Amino acid sequence: LIAKAAWMQTIEKDQGPFDETVLEILGLEARAHGEKGYDSECAQFVFANARGNHEVALYAQCWWRVSERLAGPFGTRRSSVIRFADPRVADVNHVVGVRGLA
Repeated sequence: LIAKAAWMQTIEKDQGPFDETVLEILGLEARAHGEKGYDSECAQFVFANARGNHEVALYAQCWWRVSERLAGPFGTRRSSVIRFADPRVADVNHVVGVRGLA
């Protein structure tokens, strides 16, 4: 995760690298259990496209699909490594306003 923090032009500054790290850890855990892991299929949406636009919705859709495959559906995700907070109970990843690049 620390190395990914230096990635440039990612969605929501550090959020994309953080989200990729979550999928990578869940993928490693799945492989350790003999299941299909994560092959970075969502990473293509972390960076700006050829026009310089970030496709946050495409990344979010990919992340939700892959995280559900790796850890289960929203509200009942499971992992022995990562603990998921239920945002209906506690919103611990909320940002107010726009985050700048500075």
